[in-house]
Amino acid sequence: MSTLTADLLALPQLFARRSAEKCPVTSVRPRSASDRIQTLPRDKATYLAQPMGHTVHCVSGSLWLTFDGDCRDVVLSAGAEHLCDRNTRLVAQALGEETRLWID
Repeated sequence: MSTLTADLLALPQLFARRSAEKCPVTSVRPRSASDRIQTLPRDKATYLAQPMGHTVHCVSGSLWLTFDGDCRDVVLSAGAEHLCDRNTRLVAQALGEETRLWID
């Protein structure tokens, strides 16, 4: 076998070894809903740039949702949720004293 052939046959192992060195595999614990809960004081807002397909959950308080360029507004009370059907920026503003929400 020629040296060139041997070198070519060794490339996959070399690539796999170098890829593994650059990108170590780590175990990642999935985040639970409680890890993702945000607390917003009254009149404070949070934003989501591309919300389509995400669901906004209002855990406590009340929440006002509006999308850029959309005349619809959504108000959520504790326990309610909204599935985002637009991909324009979403503004979620707290209406209650201490509003808790999470977005998945």
